[in-house]
Amino acid sequence: MDKIEILIESDQGHDTLLTNLEDAPKKVSDELNKDKWATIKKKDGTTELLTKSDAPAVDDWKNSFKKKVEVSAPSISSETVDKFKNKFEDVESVMVTGKAKGG
Repeated sequence: MDKIEILIESDQGHDTLLTNLEDAPKKVSDELNKDKWATIKKKDGTTELLTKSDAPAVDDWKNSFKKKVEVSAPSISSETVDKFKNKFEDVESVMVTGKAKGG
């Protein structure tokens, strides 16, 4: 199983979280919902800035894990989660920081 290192800004500088690649979207989403920003770097060198508005709501994550009783069109919440998870395809690293303070 592939692992990824997520650097999360903290009072001590940053904390390093080593997690399974498949768990990274949920962990990053949790940080974004704490009003932090994340930058994901893809293996091709491109980067993408993610903010709270990109993250699925906590209820969307809960609903995405519920077992479907019948086959039907995907719910909006599972589509939101899947769209967010797709951002992590071919990801090389993730850096989570507090919001930038402009002046």
